Amino acid sequence: MGTSITGKPAQIAPDQSMASRPPMQLAPSAKAVVPQTPAPKKWSDVVDAAFAISREQNGGQPRTGRQCQPKLKVCTTAIFFTGKDGKQVVIKATEDMNGKHLSHEICSFNEFMDVRTCVDWGDGSTHRDICRMLAANGKRSRTSDKYANTQATLQWTQASQAK
Repeated sequence: MGTSITGKPAQIAPDQSMASRPPMQLAPSAKAVVPQTPAPKKWSDVVDAAFAISREQNGGQPRTGRQCQPKLKVCTTAIFFTGKDGKQVVIKATEDMNGKHLSHEICSFNEFMDVRTCVDWGDGSTHRDICRMLAANGKRSRTSDKYANTQATLQWTQASQAK
């Protein structure tokens, strides 16, 4: 079987300086790297950052709150702000009646503001709380999928319904 070429082949004589070099190795294309800011190492750093963000978003006055549950003998202090993703965020510290800190949490709310997902600062565990208004009696009820909150939720709900 033969082949025939019509016309002149379109070849260019190799450049002698290129021919004597070894082939060029191309590095893989650089990937975009998002600079990582170091995570705060202390709870006080988290609180300071939350205060700064909340102040900036609320005209110089941070949005804070405090709620106590006398029957459970705990109080929760919170700082609210809007996260970069547009979701509402709350930084919460819960303490007993002697001022001993029981938990530190960072929570973000869903778009309807009825479910919050929280991360415990101490151990990294997560849980979801479902908050809703009861249409029948207008009292707020809270349930949680975190086992540790089950007893407190039950007591809180029973106390609310007893009124």
